[in-house]
Amino acid sequence: HLLEGLRGKASVNGVLTASQLMNYVYQKVGTDPRSNQTPHFGHLEGDGDFILCTPNGEHLPGGPGGDFLVKPVVERPEPPLEVLPVSAKPEFAERNGYAHPDRVSFGLNEWATKLGICERQEGGVQVHRLSHWLSLVVEPVSNQPVNLDIADLARTLPNHATRSDKPYEQFTMPSQAITTAKSAILFEPHTWEDSGEECWNRFVRIEITGAMEYCHHSKVARIYRPKPDAAGFKIFYYVQIIGIIWTFLYEAKRILSNAGYQAGVRYLVNLIGTRDSVLV
Repeated sequence: HLLEGLRGKASVNGVLTASQLMNYVYQKVGTDPRSNQTPHFGHLEGDGDFILCTPNGEHLPGGPGGDFLVKPVVERPEPPLEVLPVSAKPEFAERNGYAHPDRVSFGLNEWATKLGICERQEGGVQVHRLSHWLSLVVEPVSNQPVNLDIADLARTLPNHATRSDKPYEQFTMPSQAITTAKSAILFEPHTWEDSGEECWNRFVRIEITGAMEYCHHSKVARIYRPKPDAAGFKIFYYVQIIGIIWTFLYEAKRILSNAGYQAGVRYLVNLIGTRDSVLV
């Protein structure tokens, strides 16, 4: 059987390796009714093995009598082949309003239009839609599977706070959640949201594909008016923006890792409505 294996019967697609030869010979000898040996994987000492050579020819017919103990070599399982993920073209950002930074509609989609500020005025609450905010987009860039359960995300993530002694890993999810057929949306409604209109401070959208969108306004942007009756101008807060960029990156990594995804992502940082604004 060993010679037959060497002649090519143990080869696979014309390639013969030591492990293929070993596997072929063990299987053939172990199932050959003419064989008195019992080779197998995971030998017990003295249980039988292929004997090709002994010091005094004890394994040969007519050789010296007496037993000869063969100390088996412990097989080590081969490591599984690493399957490299295949690159996939990310399209989430382009499909959700982030394809053309020079357009007025940049960053606007179904969910971003719910961002706003509520102000109490005589006769009720007035909702002001936002003119500028921070938007972060995370999207897997390989075909490695992402095992996300939309219903479970909506149930477990509201108010979830990542515990860590590292400040850049501390992220708290919004308190409310809704779902669509392919995504979970966690959002923080404005405290005074009693106008009949949806008015969110921030939201996180997680698609079943692993793509995520995080839009935030309350801590990173505002309208500054030097006087109460002045028109005001738009301000972005640099330090707060950098902090949120880091904390959300680690939160996205945690979610994707829990979903079994270990490959790369595309991370887009977008400042929406920067025209005529100031970074401080």
